[in-house]
Amino acid sequence: MVVKISRRSPEGVCTRLLIAFGAFILMCVCLLFATQADTMSKLSSRGSPADDVVVSLVSQGDSPDIDTSLVMMPGSEVQKLRDLLSRTRIASGGRLAYLEYGSGGSTTEFTKYASVAVSIEHDTDWCNVVRERLAKSEIRHVRQICVAKENSTHGGSEGDYVSFERYIDAVDSAGLPRVYDFVLIDGRARLGAALKVLPYLHDNSVVVVHDTARKRYDGVEKYYEVVDKDVEEANYPRLKNGFMVLRRRGEKSGFSLPLPKADIHSAYSDIADIEA
Repeated sequence: MVVKISRRSPEGVCTRLLIAFGAFILMCVCLLFATQADTMSKLSSRGSPADDVVVSLVSQGDSPDIDTSLVMMPGSEVQKLRDLLSRTRIASGGRLAYLEYGSGGSTTEFTKYASVAVSIEHDTDWCNVVRERLAKSEIRHVRQICVAKENSTHGGSEGDYVSFERYIDAVDSAGLPRVYDFVLIDGRARLGAALKVLPYLHDNSVVVVHDTARKRYDGVEKYYEVVDKDVEEANYPRLKNGFMVLRRRGEKSGFSLPLPKADIHSAYSDIADIEA
């Protein structure tokens, strides 16, 4: 039995409406897909969509609000390091792993650029002061490692690997990151710290050694390429200000990692007669 539906009957009107509605929905879906395809094409011409999302997210937070008065460096140095931290954070995809030797204003302020941070300090009393600052600022992503002060004065006022071996080797502690994107060395035995962290770097890691307007730090150039050097000794001549921006040399540079302890001790022997 075949039932014929008149075009003027209620059933015919409903059928035509349903067909028209279905055609409208189909047209909207096609338009949506076409728009998305065009957007993806434009994004591909600049880079992957994921890259655009990462850059967008990072650039919104690449300049956190910091109190520069807490960082014991000239203002121009602080600004340069902030710019370097911002660029390194973007290069790391917004998840920067930060390590520092020497706690202080950098611990509460520079670590705001990081997702995870480690601060190694040799003075336990000062370490407690910084810990209170971190708690007051509700900064919870920083792990502090406080190494008891050494009694030895070997190596002069800054010290060397003999007098600060436990402090320098604290980076080996269990549960810490195995790779860092940004390392600030502004504590004791800086040369030893710079050599110790070599196996904890990747090809694009940035290492900053502060107060480097001194000949005794030239020894790092055997293991690092000096990307930039900023010396502002005129501002604080007694403190020998300035910093070096370093990048680890490649595997073909003639050394294997980690460096034997004897090599770190030897680096200090090479500069034993250098006072500045």
